[in-house]
Amino acid sequence: MKRFSFVFLGMLLLASGCASIRTTLVTTGSTAEFGKRAYVVRHQKSTKDIDLYIQKALTGRGFIATSGPVEQMPSDVDIYLTYIDKWTWDLGMYLISLDIMVYDKKTGSLIKSATFKNSLFHLGHAEDWTKVTVDKAFQN
Repeated sequence: MKRFSFVFLGMLLLASGCASIRTTLVTTGSTAEFGKRAYVVRHQKSTKDIDLYIQKALTGRGFIATSGPVEQMPSDVDIYLTYIDKWTWDLGMYLISLDIMVYDKKTGSLIKSATFKNSLFHLGHAEDWTKVTVDKAFQN
């Protein structure tokens, strides 16, 4: 019985230890078709630097990216991104999920989105997961 308990516990830990990232393709258009100027809309309750992490990830992909409140969005951007970040406390603050949505500035229509869900063990750092999620959103 003890052996079964250890095997079951081990399988449970392995199954719950994986973080996941999903990408949703909303249109058939490529994100490459939408120019290279991007704006990250910082939401009012943002207390972490997710907007800056997204901006940095976009810059790394060749975008000219800025961030700030929606009211300060420049008129010359091609796309804008919004995000929803959820955090939890477990001896420190951990990013448990991140949803990133990419919109066409001209039409306001959703182009793509990507979602990150952390594991039970809160693996990785928020900046790293943000970059991976942005990269996933911009895969064609």
